[in-house]
Amino acid sequence: MRATLNRKELTNAVRLASKAVSTRPTLPILGCVRLETVGTTKLAISTTDLEVSVRILLDADVETTGTAIVAAKPLAQSLKGSMPARATVRLAADSEAGNLMLLSGPVVNRHPLFNPDDFPAINVTLPLQHGTQITSDPAILEGWLRRVTPAVSDDDGRPVLQHLAVERHVGPQSTELTATATDSYRLHVATAIETRGTDARFLLDPAVLRLAMAARRANDDTMALWALPEEPETTGHPDRWLQTRVTVLVGTHTWISSVGCTGDFPKWREFASSPDGMTEFGLVEHAALAAAQLRQVARSVERHQPVKLSPGVECIRVEAGDPKALAASYVALDWSGVKLGAGGGAEAESELAPIEWPIGFNPCFLADAIEAAGDGARFLVTAALKPALLTSEGFTALVMPTRLPN
Repeated sequence: MRATLNRKELTNAVRLASKAVSTRPTLPILGCVRLETVGTTKLAISTTDLEVSVRILLDADVETTGTAIVAAKPLAQSLKGSMPARATVRLAADSEAGNLMLLSGPVVNRHPLFNPDDFPAINVTLPLQHGTQITSDPAILEGWLRRVTPAVSDDDGRPVLQHLAVERHVGPQSTELTATATDSYRLHVATAIETRGTDARFLLDPAVLRLAMAARRANDDTMALWALPEEPETTGHPDRWLQTRVTVLVGTHTWISSVGCTGDFPKWREFASSPDGMTEFGLVEHAALAAAQLRQVARSVERHQPVKLSPGVECIRVEAGDPKALAASYVALDWSGVKLGAGGGAEAESELAPIEWPIGFNPCFLADAIEAAGDGARFLVTAALKPALLTSEGFTALVMPTRLPN
């Protein structure tokens, strides 16, 4: 294989593809990038960790067709800093010597070749050929990444909760598209209305969204999400989420794909609170400020300390720590980013009076929910040990309170 490419394009492509490579792969081949010529004008760059796969197509001047498999991280490092700054770079695979030469002017970097037969076969374009387009709106996908993924679980023992549950339901007038995540302590749901589509539901790996957004930011390209079920529906388990191959197409030459897991995602609609019957505790006026205050309080006290919220004098009072324990730090402040009640004043205080105060929350979980809900969100409560609700246009967050010590 011999090909000449634009250095900057190759560097960006290898850097992006390397993000899908395992940091400590169980098999050496999973730490590699596949370089394969496509005709005489393209070079395909592919990586996979068997869960998430990336394929990027670059313009190239191909002299000799072929395939080369090399370690991804060393190749990215060579392109990044150890070679002279030239507009183009030349790749030349020497199978007899067993290495790939990276040539830029007088500098030559050599990378050992791996056996191409050991690289896993991946087909990232399959959902585009036989699947269904879910959405082509980049704002929806960016909203899922920013607003929903903070609630994804990090518990390896519950793989279903490490995914976003995506559902598309076609109604008489419009199509509702929702993405949901929960770690059992909080729930984030983003909803968008579209004008077309068919019913679909699948589990989406958040890594696909992160890589797709990283690829799009480089060129501000278009994006489209496609899905293809890989197993038939079963009548015995109607609530079971089927394994589905998902691909995000960024622009026209970048594919990011994954095979989501299968299992039973919580029936979140059954335990998601309705605003009806809840009391409006606060109105978020400055979401970024309110979240920053919570995180600052969390850093000022012992780890895992909940924040205690209670109505103050025309404001919400935030406390953390124990004022009676000399060994523990204590913080108290007025929550300036959130206004007390819908209108504040005596009316709000009277509506909140029947609730037992204070109510404890995990400060990081609550900060994530407020940032996701944004300015103008309503903060609703019912009782000290019942879920609180943050709701805004197209978004709902359910946050479980923390039991406070007596």
